[in-house]
Amino acid sequence: MKLKQMLFLRVLLFSWLAGIAGVASAAPERAQCQGDCVPIGQWSFRLSLGYGMRSNPVINQDDITFVVVPEFNYYGKRFFIDDYDVGYTLYDKGNHQLNGILITPGFEQNFFNRLNISHFSLKQSEVNADSVDASQDRPQAESNIKLNKRRTAGLSGIEYVYIHPNFDWQTQILQDVTKIHHGQKVRTAISIPWQQGKNHYKFSTGLFWQSHKLIHYYYGLEANEVSDPNLIYQGGSSTAAFIKGEWERHINKRWSIRGLVSYKWLGRGVTDSPLVEDKNVTTGFVAGVYHF
Repeated sequence: MKLKQMLFLRVLLFSWLAGIAGVASAAPERAQCQGDCVPIGQWSFRLSLGYGMRSNPVINQDDITFVVVPEFNYYGKRFFIDDYDVGYTLYDKGNHQLNGILITPGFEQNFFNRLNISHFSLKQSEVNADSVDASQDRPQAESNIKLNKRRTAGLSGIEYVYIHPNFDWQTQILQDVTKIHHGQKVRTAISIPWQQGKNHYKFSTGLFWQSHKLIHYYYGLEANEVSDPNLIYQGGSSTAAFIKGEWERHINKRWSIRGLVSYKWLGRGVTDSPLVEDKNVTTGFVAGVYHF
């Protein structure tokens, strides 16, 4: 990652943490909804215009930049669309909710493509891959790595949500149903939203587990992709952790301003790959938001 980009992300991260420290001493008010509340049976659209970036751990690949980020939601009595996630509520009673995730895209491929869905979405985990020259970043690599296609997988599964007065807990168990890599993913996270005047905050932390088939498809190296057999890599299952902070302040009915920072620690199955040079992924984004 370039020095200028690293400084941008670090300044954004430290600024957000300083803001959190400033309001932490006051008794937080539990936010009834974070950002927009979507009435049942209606669509919600908003467009973020700003600047942000996500560091790219893959060797010799550019960091991912964000300028325009569209977001759209629809919640019916059972059926829902949450950006690129489509699901159906199977059980909803009290603090407990069980959803069937009909389809959600995997974002693991975003580090291998210059333009894809990840440039317009702040979600992560997680089309042809570009040629990656590993010779300058890994001393043991003496020739180019020519990657096969890394395609976007579609995942389906179940989601459990526990809604507490002071936090939300979410767990997803997902399976590739598009037969791209035949792998699985498990995600569990806790989110703590609160409101301080016109400011809405949310802090999230959690874990991702990815199966060896998923990791190998994106970060493994086959014999036909390398000229040096020492670079062949069989990816194993991996567990990653993340923290994320979000802030939003409404200016009027149509406009608000927002900031987001996140830090993800990659698992050994990813960082041991000859394709990967960094052990973490940092994301930062600041923008004005127009609510339709």
